[in-house]
Amino acid sequence: MDRKKVPVLCALLFLLVGGAYFNAIPNDFINYDDPLYVTENVQVRQGLTWEGITWAFCGTAAGNWQPLTLLSHMLDVQWYGLKPWGHHLTSVLLHVINTLLVFLVLKQMTGATGRSFFVAALFGVHPVHVESVAWVAERKDVLSTLFWLLTLWAYVCYTQNLTGGRRRVTGIEEISSASNPSHGTRHPLLFYGLALLFFGLGLMAKPMLVTMPCILLLLDYWPLKRWEGKGAWFLIVEKTPFFLLSGAASTVTFLTQKGVNTVASLTALPLSARVENAFVAYGRYLGKLFCPVNLSVHYPYPDKWPWLTVILAFALFAALSFFAVSLRRQQPYLLVGWLWFV
Repeated sequence: MDRKKVPVLCALLFLLVGGAYFNAIPNDFINYDDPLYVTENVQVRQGLTWEGITWAFCGTAAGNWQPLTLLSHMLDVQWYGLKPWGHHLTSVLLHVINTLLVFLVLKQMTGATGRSFFVAALFGVHPVHVESVAWVAERKDVLSTLFWLLTLWAYVCYTQNLTGGRRRVTGIEEISSASNPSHGTRHPLLFYGLALLFFGLGLMAKPMLVTMPCILLLLDYWPLKRWEGKGAWFLIVEKTPFFLLSGAASTVTFLTQKGVNTVASLTALPLSARVENAFVAYGRYLGKLFCPVNLSVHYPYPDKWPWLTVILAFALFAALSFFAVSLRRQQPYLLVGWLWFV
């Protein structure tokens, strides 16, 4: 029955998200970062050329090494020229595809069709994504998310083929693959290689994906339940290639951003201030999740957060952490979801 529902639900998500962002397509470029990536970028304005491809992999834009993102902008120029509607159309379509992938990957992991659809719909239309979808310079966000989700899909396929079957955990029941004997016939290393490939491509779109190995370990805990049979050390060693890619991407990002003076020294911004800001940021982003108002492309850092703000933010963080840990046996998804956010 679920198989008949899936195409209908995918069509509903396509209409919902596409309709929500349709008005972004006629928009123009803006003068914030769009010139750096597209309108005044000499290499990108030429479209897809061998010289441009070489530059994308050997150079930087806006202080970042993002060759795949730059290639996507070049491809847009190749197709649409400098007509902004085409660039916006690509970003909207990428976000729609990402929304469909959220639904399909969550359903594959948990077997919970309704809840997966709800989460995907929330992902697709939540206002915090407007910046990523409606701003051409944020192509790196929707593009990296595409490969992030493909990495999740490939990893889940790897784990399911590794056990010779599919285990879906909905939180109250476990569905075996006994009714689907054809599943598990593919070699698991194929999907492991695909996961690693997609992860590498995602890092070349935006290094934000560096936390992916930690996300995979969380999924091993729930809903894949691999911690029970494999053990923590095996699962950590299994992620070694992913951690190595994350380390390489982090190093490249640090060096390129330091080269354009966007990395604040510990003298200018001490470690204590960074920790305080981190706790406040957790609270503020939770606030944006439930009450998405006063959104901005940039949230300036004040000279110092008021001590009461820091204390309240830390108390909220501690309380939610305690709540998630205390319910880890009854509702493991709460702990996984909270640590995913953290």
